Amino acid sequence: MRERGDALAEMVMEKLKAVDGRCLIESASAEFMSFIEDAYWCLKSQ
Repeated sequence: MRERGDALAEMVMEKLKAVDGRCLIESASAEFMSFIEDAYWCLKSQ
């Protein structure tokens, strides 16, 4: 997102900064956590 540099990217980055990660993890479903894990491994392999 940072590389895009447009208004949408800036808005997304600001919204992500406001996310309370601890609350999200405590209430996340197993499916969502699996998605995050898959996304992490896909990004790491690039």
